Amino acid sequence: MLSHLKKESMHHAFVIEGDTLQTRPVLFDFLKKEFGMDAGHNDLILLDRGDFGIENVQEIVDVNSRKPTVGMYKVIVVGLHSISHQAQNAILKTLEEPRPGTFIFILTNTSAIFLPTILSRVQVVRSSAVANTNNAVANIDLDAKKFIKSSPVERLAQIKEILDLKSDEEIGDAEIFAFVQEVEKLAYDLSRDTKSTSSSTSIARIFTKVEDYMRDTSSSKKLLLEYMALRLPNF
Repeated sequence: MLSHLKKESMHHAFVIEGDTLQTRPVLFDFLKKEFGMDAGHNDLILLDRGDFGIENVQEIVDVNSRKPTVGMYKVIVVGLHSISHQAQNAILKTLEEPRPGTFIFILTNTSAIFLPTILSRVQVVRSSAVANTNNAVANIDLDAKKFIKSSPVERLAQIKEILDLKSDEEIGDAEIFAFVQEVEKLAYDLSRDTKSTSSSTSIARIFTKVEDYMRDTSSSKKLLLEYMALRLPNF
């Protein structure tokens, strides 16, 4: 996943996408080999935050502002599964211009939670764990094809089932986001089949709103999914 990289020439900020239980040990093996850093090293800073909000940004800013205590390099590893818009906007400058010798690695299930402005400033590394996440979604039966072909009432019932899975912690925001993106793809494909320009424009407006707010931890997933269920045309 990272074995081809060398610290002297590699990018300064990464988003590592995949099952974090699998990507984390791979990253730590790389850091030990390339930087000589094990967990507990003074210049290897771990920030596991889950839901990353504006209050967490200052942690990274503070860590980034400090010089390495040993040698020339410092590594910041951030684990998260969601991040608010405010936090992303606040962390832009740090990702764009970290302190010389500082490298930032963000571990997350999916890069889809990030705004385009963030993704333009990092290198996204996708592991084989992404496929495992997609298989997990399929096994839980978040059926986008069924959803797109259903009536609004049936869609709302499916949304309730999805939110129940989230409440029981069987799925997370990453799986819901993947479901939304699959629904979007199917909706565009069906609208192209009907050659309806107005339908394609309507779909674009719906998913611009849904996906934009899905990335924000403060938004209501229930309201956004119900909005999608009711506003999508019948196919």
